[in-house]
Amino acid sequence: MLDHLAPGLSTGTVAGVLLFLATIFLVLKGGYTAGPNLQLLENYFPGYSVTVSGSLLGLLYGFIGGFVGGSVFAFLRNITVFLYAALVQQRVERLLIRNIIEYI
Repeated sequence: MLDHLAPGLSTGTVAGVLLFLATIFLVLKGGYTAGPNLQLLENYFPGYSVTVSGSLLGLLYGFIGGFVGGSVFAFLRNITVFLYAALVQQRVERLLIRNIIEYI
């Protein structure tokens, strides 16, 4: 069973750092319109922009989004493993009962 905290923290850290680095890269690159595609994240992350201050906000938003995504993944994986183990146990019990009935 996966703990929801470990995948959440690791995914959140990676997502936050990647968004931070992508924003800083585009700020350093400069130009008339720096990162029009990355600027679209403002629709999902209020206050985010392709600036130095926006990169810090992007770090926070990326961490939160990644943490939620990693935790949900761990939760869904745990449910899947639990259901599969219950199915296997049910099949084994059915086979054991069948063997006992055949023995009698």
